[in-house]
Amino acid sequence: MQLNGSTFVLEIINFLILVWILQHFLYKPVLNLVARRRAAVEQMVADAHALQQDADALKRQYEARAAQWAAEHEAARAALADEIAAERARQLGHVRAELEQERQRTDALEQRRMEALRRRLEQAAVETGAQFAARLLRAAAAPELEQRLITLLLEGLPTLPAEQRDGLRAAAAAAHEVAVVTAYPLDDGTRRSMERAFETALGAAAAFRYAEDRALGAGARVTIGPWVLRANLEDDLAAFAEFAHGA
Repeated sequence: MQLNGSTFVLEIINFLILVWILQHFLYKPVLNLVARRRAAVEQMVADAHALQQDADALKRQYEARAAQWAAEHEAARAALADEIAAERARQLGHVRAELEQERQRTDALEQRRMEALRRRLEQAAVETGAQFAARLLRAAAAPELEQRLITLLLEGLPTLPAEQRDGLRAAAAAAHEVAVVTAYPLDDGTRRSMERAFETALGAAAAFRYAEDRALGAGARVTIGPWVLRANLEDDLAAFAEFAHGA
């Protein structure tokens, strides 16, 4: 094969035509395709980066929300614990108050029971004493005891309060009579002593009426209108028994 100038020139022309064809129909489309692929890849990378940023933001938001939820949960738990403790304390206080009230009621009932028992025992003792005293005094009833009771009655007349003396005087002035009942007959000396003592206390003379009643045991019962002066075993024992029942 001989290489001459025309052939060389033609070869160069063919080569240039081939290069132009390759560049025009192959290289540029490939470059465009590569450029589009690169742009697509870059877009995908950008989208992935954006997604990563969004994911990081969501993660940070979730972590912040989780921390907030944890704090709220802890605060709610602490508030619930405080509320439970307060309710427990309130309930315990209520129970203690009820127990204290029940104890006070029990103490009051026990105190009333003991007081009632003490009163019953005291009343029984007083009644027993009254019965014993009544038996003893009735056994000791005699004219001598009656004389002593009358003497005590007459000695007590001057010591009566002014209000009682005024009442006796008014009653004597209205009734014009002094009724004297004794268990035993009175001798003349005792009658005169009694009349003088009453006339002195009444401030005026009065009519005296005497009677006997052995139920008195010993002593005297003097009636002036609505007023009754008692100095005898029967009335004193009755008053003592009434006091005993009342106590």
